[in-house]
Amino acid sequence: MKLHSPGFEKALRRGVKSRIRSSPELKREYRKAKKAFRGRNNFGWVIRPVWSLVLGLLVWNVSKMTGNFATGLGMINLIMFLSLCLFTPGLLAMLFRASDLPALTLLPVSEAKIFRWELQKFFLNRALFSIMDIGACFIALAILFQFSLAQMVLALACAALSWVMLLALTALCAARLPRLPYQIITTVFFIFGFTLLVGHEVIGRAVLNFFDAAVPVLNLTLPTGWAPSLLKLFLRDGNWLEAALIVPMALVILSIKNSLQFLQSRLTYKEHFVPEVTDQIPGAKADDPSKPRVGITEIEEIIQSRQFLRQNEPTGWFEKRLWQWLNPRERSIVEFAFPKGLAITKPWILVLRNFLLMILIGFTAGILDLTLQYWVFGIGLFITLCQCLVQIWSNGATFRIIFSGGVLIPIYAAYPIAFRELSRTLFKLSIIQLPMFLVYTTASVVLVGRYWGLDFFDSGVLGLKIGFLIFATRFIMTALAFSARSNDTTGFRVRPIALILAFLILGCLFLGLVGGGLLVPNPVLSWVLSLAAVGDAYALFSIYGWFYNANRFDLMSFPKR
Repeated sequence: MKLHSPGFEKALRRGVKSRIRSSPELKREYRKAKKAFRGRNNFGWVIRPVWSLVLGLLVWNVSKMTGNFATGLGMINLIMFLSLCLFTPGLLAMLFRASDLPALTLLPVSEAKIFRWELQKFFLNRALFSIMDIGACFIALAILFQFSLAQMVLALACAALSWVMLLALTALCAARLPRLPYQIITTVFFIFGFTLLVGHEVIGRAVLNFFDAAVPVLNLTLPTGWAPSLLKLFLRDGNWLEAALIVPMALVILSIKNSLQFLQSRLTYKEHFVPEVTDQIPGAKADDPSKPRVGITEIEEIIQSRQFLRQNEPTGWFEKRLWQWLNPRERSIVEFAFPKGLAITKPWILVLRNFLLMILIGFTAGILDLTLQYWVFGIGLFITLCQCLVQIWSNGATFRIIFSGGVLIPIYAAYPIAFRELSRTLFKLSIIQLPMFLVYTTASVVLVGRYWGLDFFDSGVLGLKIGFLIFATRFIMTALAFSARSNDTTGFRVRPIALILAFLILGCLFLGLVGGGLLVPNPVLSWVLSLAAVGDAYALFSIYGWFYNANRFDLMSFPKR
């Protein structure tokens, strides 16, 4: 499939080269852009194999420390699950929010060709190289456990099957489960991984023992672990009952065609005609469709009295409390960030419902099997934690990227919204939800502490402390939200290097203070360290704000191919 004319491209290329040769300024710009483009491409080709090697070494070390082959397969399972959470939103963004879609819709090509073009870009830019990661993990296992040549070939076949399974699950999740919080799950994984990397001497062995015990259930529960589990069939102690996994795997792989057809059916371009609505006076209910339209005089009165600027108060108890706390400027920012309206009360009611449902199912399952109860509590707490983080870290549409004039910019940059006032509004949104979040963390730690043998009071205090520390990450996440939409960390200049070093130092200090606040037995010292961690998070945010307000960061970025 070709969406271009070779003859036109050849003539255009000659014309551009001729124009560049005739202008010294264009020649300098061309050399600068070419150098940056080559550097970016070379960096990608170098870092990608290194990342695959790192994943292979990770599987090697975990398997060697436990001496369990299934634990290595469990690590491959988690790596594939993390890749699934990264690929699914990436596929949706490539198909429905790609930067070249506005231009492609103007060409005389069918929507099916545009869909295949965007799908091909996703495959070449992201999915293709993931087979290197999976292959490196399987090769590490094969070398560690001294596979024979035949077993090595079977390991590579399982790696290829796992890669196909990953692509099938990506298409299935993008088509049928597009609203799952994939980004929150990915963030939780990276935060936990970084915490484990820093504090591996303190909690590393306990986490590894728990993971080693949970691997059999994990490999059967997550679909990403089905294909790697088939490799156990070719070992001496393999259980041939695991061959039954071939049936659900075949169903998932066969669903690729149906999933892609469903995604293609959603990629339609048509002109939307919005029906004419009845006149609505600000602050009043919708008019009766049969009522005559508002006259010119009444419209002038609405404008002259500034009634059209009236802000409607949201519904819901917490929404009303927040609305009363905000000043008029912050209310306007809330209306900008949440064009569909605030949603605080209903999501927390949903969290409460899921938490109580988890407790009911968990204690019921504990009558049958205690291990099953642990898994119900673990999965339930993970789901409800993700729901809570969605609320606490919510930014609405503030940092949504828009395509304008050939570049990408965050939507807030198109309006006169300052860094401090936007951040302050988002902080107030999180603070109003802090009581519900503290109740959740306290109840969760008390539930877990029941099995750890912790005292009820100690569990409650620990839950409050964890809630405050997680809430403090709001400062860090806000700074990262601004940073992700600017070029503040691109290039090798003094300011980006200083910013990255400040982030790393303060981030590691934050994790160290958090660890001290949770592990130090002295209650006074532990609270002092916890408060210092909150102050460190705020310092990170303030330092980034100082760099940001220096007005040296460009909010425009060029689309990535």
